[in-house]
Amino acid sequence: MTAFDSGTFTPRDSSASDARFDLAAAAARTEMRNRPRSLVLFAVFVLVVCAAVAAWAVTGEQSAQSKLAQNRAWSANLVNKAGELKKLRAEIDAKGSSGGFVPNTMIRSTINSYARQAGMKSEPQAPRVTAEAPIGEVQRTIIDYSKVKDESIGAILAWVELSLKSVPGLEVEGIKIMPEAHEWSADIKFYRWERIDR
Repeated sequence: MTAFDSGTFTPRDSSASDARFDLAAAAARTEMRNRPRSLVLFAVFVLVVCAAVAAWAVTGEQSAQSKLAQNRAWSANLVNKAGELKKLRAEIDAKGSSGGFVPNTMIRSTINSYARQAGMKSEPQAPRVTAEAPIGEVQRTIIDYSKVKDESIGAILAWVELSLKSVPGLEVEGIKIMPEAHEWSADIKFYRWERIDR
């Protein structure tokens, strides 16, 4: 039974009730202050920063992997070129100044002259001769024959072999052979490393 029920409500009861209400309100405020809202916000902020740093690191790692692959390919190419140059220098030293790799301005007619010796019915048409960019004191000369025709594929291959044996430093880069109605047709690309006359 409360003071209201008995009809004996006094101001003292009212102040006790107010005091309880004030205490409850103060307790609620203290509880709000004690809640770690700032810690939760700080943790969310740290999480966002960590996610951004992780994304940046993944992007950087992918870029680094791409650069590494490019550098590996470049390095392998450089090692191959260095090996080729080393082999070329060794051959030049072994053959001396009178051997292979001396520029040959008559290389077309020299190679063509071996066609009859190899058993071909006629000499091939003049090849296209081009010189690549120099590497140090040497450059690669390409002798490109297109549509060399003969009835015998053996004669064409014998011509290629005789040319390789007879012309110092001559190499084959590629041969493409095609059968035709009554004869064979071949595209043959020779090359030769030659010294640059200074």
